[in-house]
Amino acid sequence: MVGLVGADRRGGAAMLKVPTVFVIGAGAGVDVGMPLGDQLSHIIGEKLRIKFEEGNRQTSGNKLIMEALRRHASANQQDANLYHRAAFGVAGGIAYSRSIDSYLHAHKDNKPLQVCGKLAIAQTILEHEKGSALVVQTGHQFRNPTKANESWLGAFMYGLQERIVVNENLSDIFKHLTIVNFNYDRCVEHFLFHAMQAWSLKDEREIAELMKGLNIYHPYGSVGDLPWQSGDGIEFGGGKSTCLGFGKARRGFGRSTKKSRTKLRSKRFGMPSPLRIASFSWGSTSIHRTWI
Repeated sequence: MVGLVGADRRGGAAMLKVPTVFVIGAGAGVDVGMPLGDQLSHIIGEKLRIKFEEGNRQTSGNKLIMEALRRHASANQQDANLYHRAAFGVAGGIAYSRSIDSYLHAHKDNKPLQVCGKLAIAQTILEHEKGSALVVQTGHQFRNPTKANESWLGAFMYGLQERIVVNENLSDIFKHLTIVNFNYDRCVEHFLFHAMQAWSLKDEREIAELMKGLNIYHPYGSVGDLPWQSGDGIEFGGGKSTCLGFGKARRGFGRSTKKSRTKLRSKRFGMPSPLRIASFSWGSTSIHRTWI
């Protein structure tokens, strides 16, 4: 039993032979088109800098987000201006915080602000998923397979398949792996789901079942399950952009955060020794690992 060894992002990785926790830090998806933390904060600020002139004519900020806020306020019998003010507050204050996560944490008891922030996160992440190299076009072909394979995801996939014979031990491919992902996007799940089908020649149903064995946690939450993960999942990239779609993704934050943290707490006390911790974040040129 040996763990994941360091891997160059363009190289390979050794088979996971011991329980390994793979920690994916902020910005790990930048190579495939996802935003860095400061970019995410800037985009969110612009989306929520909602202004009106001449009554109800919106002159700045995102119109879909404002419509989603109106619907949310109406459904909860509240004044939409409460959310408009909260949105403008986020736009003005986020520049003075390390990240959108830390800003939302500082205002964790401000429910209108939480709704605005998470709605803007959901829209921004889904937009970047939709514009990323990982969008599937024909079959399981990514929009930009070169970018996908040259990212750390490619090296990760190479490492997973070491010593795996599809018709003998494919079910063991995630046996020793736990992923803790501090990003909101679903790039890892989406990439593995399609790359596994292309590589193994197994169908969608079989790989969806196999993926249930992958322990992956999003402590900060994610924009929701993918369609193959649950019946009400959200397409990678969100499909057609609507205020209802972003609202659905925003509501998924609370559920996914609570579910991930509960599972992570229940798992950590049962982790065996030796245990290897591997990590990757933006700016790294390799997968770093540590024994504990």
